Amino acid sequence: MPGRVVDVKTDRVAAAIDGRHAIHETECMKTITINVSEPVYRDFQRFARARDRTASELIREAMEEFRERRIARSTTLADLSPVSAGRVLKPLRIDDDLLGEMLDDRA
Repeated sequence: MPGRVVDVKTDRVAAAIDGRHAIHETECMKTITINVSEPVYRDFQRFARARDRTASELIREAMEEFRERRIARSTTLADLSPVSAGRVLKPLRIDDDLLGEMLDDRA
């Protein structure tokens, strides 16, 4: 039978499921309200139930994955390898203004 133990001093939550332990450390869990369509929520509930989890857990994981991929990206331009754009069409002259060309909205 699943058990849940909360250590109030550290906000550490340990859930014992089938002899396995999952530890989630949080500074604080924020309660939020979101609006989703009924079919989407039903799918989350069905998927969660099939895996002995809650829809809330899946939504938290989805939010964390979104955060990692879109918000807290650790990749910078310096980490990327250069890519060839092909041959040089016209060599740059000393008086060429690339910034002006990039910002020109007449293109």
